[in-house]
Amino acid sequence: MPSHRARGRKSSLQGGDRRGHRRGGYRSAGGAGLHPQRPAGRHGHRRPRRLQVRLRSPTAISYRGFDVYGMGPPSSGGLTIGEALNILEGFELGAVLREEALHDYLEASKLSFADRNAFLGDADDVYVPLAELLSQAFTDERRELIGPTAAEPPVAPSDPCPHDDDPEVCEASAGPSASSAGSTTHLAVADASGNS
Repeated sequence: MPSHRARGRKSSLQGGDRRGHRRGGYRSAGGAGLHPQRPAGRHGHRRPRRLQVRLRSPTAISYRGFDVYGMGPPSSGGLTIGEALNILEGFELGAVLREEALHDYLEASKLSFADRNAFLGDADDVYVPLAELLSQAFTDERRELIGPTAAEPPVAPSDPCPHDDDPEVCEASAGPSASSAGSTTHLAVADASGNS
């Protein structure tokens, strides 16, 4: 049975019509509804049984009285957003002009993305100093770098290791790359009906 969203669209599609969708390209099959096109890659319909799902712990911070959770490594959103929010917590964003608040947000984001690019990886393979990067001591130091003018790119990552019990472990895991080119991590999940 097609989803309620697909049922509403099937009348406007003819067999073989393509339609763009936020989840990718979909094709109608004889006007019977939208079905995902066969994805490129090596995973066929039999392979999922052999895949191992790893449960990962989320990142967690407190921002202005709210608990904020995000995807943990190897996904980057939880770390990047968590660090940026911890940096921003030291600013009175509601008490300044919108442009100044936006400036602070953009500068905090630059700093957290620089740290993400240098230290994020798959925790199964390398040590990711997640607790250090999200610590108040580390983000307080990063906040001090935000001034009234924009930092010139590229923004350098900082060293979270002074806040670690074992700096040698942290140092050995630091990634050499200051660029995120070619290092995207993204996971999209869909069931047999194409629902994500």
